[in-house]
Amino acid sequence: MLARAATVPVRREIEALEDSSAREAAREFMSGGPAIGLLERGLLFAFLAAGQPEAAALVLAAKSLARVPTADHGKHASKYFARLLGCLSSSRRGDSLELSEHPLLRELSSLNLPSTDYVVAGSGPLLAHGLRREISDLDIVARGEAWRIALKAADPVAAPSGHGRMVLLFEGGIEVFDRWLPGSREPDEMIEGAEWVQGFPFCPLREVLAWKKRLGRQKDQEDVKLIRNHLRHPGV
Repeated sequence: MLARAATVPVRREIEALEDSSAREAAREFMSGGPAIGLLERGLLFAFLAAGQPEAAALVLAAKSLARVPTADHGKHASKYFARLLGCLSSSRRGDSLELSEHPLLRELSSLNLPSTDYVVAGSGPLLAHGLRREISDLDIVARGEAWRIALKAADPVAAPSGHGRMVLLFEGGIEVFDRWLPGSREPDEMIEGAEWVQGFPFCPLREVLAWKKRLGRQKDQEDVKLIRNHLRHPGV
């Protein structure tokens, strides 16, 4: 079922090709025949049972592409395995997210803030570690040039916590603060203690855990459970 779902778009593309030997070869490859079908199912079962979905997809690619009869056939086969690999790997919990492709991180990058003058706080670190797949906004604690750039983009307002000021950018998608929550470390300390993930500075999860425990909101309680579980079982 997994392989079938992953390859429906490729099968449609093959059927749309002009009638030719290449299309017939590609159709034959996708149908696979009994031997390839058994091999595919057996390898999928073995590697998935062992917790190695990427290995399953790559071994399938290596064995099956050896039978490729034409260049066009190979093109469609490569799409087949690319989709299969993506489907398999995305099913794993905690798979790394390409942060630079996330809409909020793209907006942050567009500001060209000096990376040594800010740190991502709030729920951003959970996104960075794959504990949450989506967040509603990015909270940034800034100093120096990063704060000056934010001030040029919009006027500051009082922070909701009553502690310091904030600048709302991208319709609230990016919130830049000149200091963080009451009881938190000073901006300089937070920024100097940042943990770097894929080129972005984030607050360490243990620090996030501390302030989310203090806030005690429903969404924070859920995040506390996620962070605690991650810290107890890193890499799981």
